[in-house]
Amino acid sequence: MGEKKVDLVHIDEHYDCLGSYHESWLKAYPTEIKKLSLKEYMDYPWKDHGHNTPLFRFDNYLSLFMDYHKDQVDGVLLCTHLDGDKPRFEHKEIPIPNLLGFLNARINNISVPTIINLDLDYFTETGFEKPVEIFSRDYIQEIAEMIKKGLGNNSVLALTVALSPEFTGSWTLAEELATFVLKHIGYDFELSI
Repeated sequence: MGEKKVDLVHIDEHYDCLGSYHESWLKAYPTEIKKLSLKEYMDYPWKDHGHNTPLFRFDNYLSLFMDYHKDQVDGVLLCTHLDGDKPRFEHKEIPIPNLLGFLNARINNISVPTIINLDLDYFTETGFEKPVEIFSRDYIQEIAEMIKKGLGNNSVLALTVALSPEFTGSWTLAEELATFVLKHIGYDFELSI
């Protein structure tokens, strides 16, 4: 990230701020992270009870990012199902019923550019016989179209999309949702084999 400050909007079922080994993870954080390839980043080791495991995980990366890059982030806005360890960093919670209005206002009246981190498990619930979509496709499409507008007018600088099949409920549903969302943002999506 450059010198310009950004806001981070995290739309997810989970906070992604696991704190159980936070201090140990911080000590292992690479000082030259910008020089790592994606593979090196994903495989970056951390010793867990004598065994090397990846430092950066789906449930801890956000809190690690904020500890090391907080000077580049103006604000963190979280719209989650309140699942997982609460963040230790300053943030604002966006209640689920307010997300559409929040995104609309942010994309049309932006003073600080935004990075949107969208995890597709936000749209589903598991633990039943089969995974359930808990929001209508109209709602999901509206979110995607707002993101598309934000990318077009540069109020959204970057978008990450996590399929999270283990939390979405299945690869089939994760791929279907990714295809639907990305189509309405303006991208073709297909996992290559």
